[in-house]
Amino acid sequence: MKIKAIVFDADGTLINSAELIFAAYEHVARTHNLVVPTETAIRQLMGRPLADMMHTLFPEGNLEDLLKTNDAFVHENVTQANAYEGVVDMLDALHAQGHKLAILTSGSAKIHSFLSHHNVEHYFSSVVHSDRISRHKPEPEGFLLASNECGVTPQ
Repeated sequence: MKIKAIVFDADGTLINSAELIFAAYEHVARTHNLVVPTETAIRQLMGRPLADMMHTLFPEGNLEDLLKTNDAFVHENVTQANAYEGVVDMLDALHAQGHKLAILTSGSAKIHSFLSHHNVEHYFSSVVHSDRISRHKPEPEGFLLASNECGVTPQ
């Protein structure tokens, strides 16, 4: 069976974003006078949708305000996250071979800031983030949406 499409996770797979993520949670906490979570607490929640993480880490905060603060910080500091070494060359090669590429991330629409900043957004036929789906990983909704937008069947 020929591979027609490849769906990637973003944070920790294509993007070395851990330090930016930690800095963002610290900024959110300090901005809203909340307790700064430990890196261990953040790591234990990574992979869950951003809104779930915010609600868990800052249950007393206003979720909408927390998310806005986080998104603004990440957008302003997108240069703190970098693609892992070799990722851009790999994307270029896979794209040149005719593979459809997609991202499925538990993160928010902030992924577009990273992709744009690193000039790699054009490689992806689909970018599915937590703002676009209601049932998150490991549920298949995001994967099925990415497959559909790539014009392939999930198999």
